[in-house]
Amino acid sequence: MTIKKWEHVGEETVLAGKFGKKLLVKQFVNPSTGKTEDYVQFAQCEWSVCLAITDDGQVLVESEFKQGRNGIGDELPAGTAEFNETPEQVMRRELREETGYEANKVIYLGFGWMSTRNSPTRFHCFLAIDCHKVGPAKLDANEDIETRLVSLNEWLDMVTHGAIAEPSAIVATVRALPFLGLRIS
Repeated sequence: MTIKKWEHVGEETVLAGKFGKKLLVKQFVNPSTGKTEDYVQFAQCEWSVCLAITDDGQVLVESEFKQGRNGIGDELPAGTAEFNETPEQVMRRELREETGYEANKVIYLGFGWMSTRNSPTRFHCFLAIDCHKVGPAKLDANEDIETRLVSLNEWLDMVTHGAIAEPSAIVATVRALPFLGLRIS
């Protein structure tokens, strides 16, 4: 069996949109049946996420209320692109704004998809090494973030035991392991 690409046809229909996010309907032709089928997708600006490690080996962890999960949870510094920023520019800006830290070295770890069937949105993963405090956090009006430092081992335990539920944080952590001299066993 050969898998065939589905052809996107027609114009997308925007069902709703606000704050750079859109709920869309896109039509694709199923190559097996020849029928045109509707798919509802969620689109937003791309975002960047980083596993930020301080110069003394601690991981910067953020706690924040997120409306989608209706609760407070731990995540990595992350944020969405503004004004044609590159993924690295987004990561550096968000790290500085949310934590007050800057990184001496940044490694791009590739991108992932928000949801391969339901969204065209990608996120970009980074490892930020040798981070140091340069000033206070400068949070947006809709952000209420508490940043704390945890050991790398504690962070890895949080990821592997399910305390971290944000997929881009998990992907960034796993992809950073080889650069940290670690591997999944």
